[in-house]
Amino acid sequence: GEGFLAEVSFGRLRLSRVVDDDRPGPAEWGKGREGRLEWGDWEFLWGPEKAGISRRSGWAIWVEPGCGVVRAAAVGDRLVPLGGSGHRAVSRLLMEARVVRGVRRRYPVVLRGDELVWIPGVCRAQAAVPDPGAAALRLEARRRGQRVGAGDAVG
Repeated sequence: GEGFLAEVSFGRLRLSRVVDDDRPGPAEWGKGREGRLEWGDWEFLWGPEKAGISRRSGWAIWVEPGCGVVRAAAVGDRLVPLGGSGHRAVSRLLMEARVVRGVRRRYPVVLRGDELVWIPGVCRAQAAVPDPGAAALRLEARRRGQRVGAGDAVG
């Protein structure tokens, strides 16, 4: 059924409508030279571009050419952060980025094959990072119809 969820997170009260499973299913990105994908409240855009120097956080990344999948973050997801050592839990990275608990279950992660490469606005993984100047795809994530607030991830 449907209902409402009241959640206190990071000193703020957040009310949201709850549907049994409002997470979008996995969707493929990277087909074709350029493209656009709507995934839940998010929009992903990609196109060819020479790779620049990759940063750990941000709303756009460069990846090696090819296809991948966007899906909701899942229990047990882990990645090796760009410039870091060891694996980090996606749930922990989302919490550190101050993404409220109710949003975390619908937060997108980007994969190339079975490997997690990016949590938009939160963390870039070491996987599928092209060398600067190499042929690449620029992949950008945007939230659709939402304004950025204090509880949103920043990049």
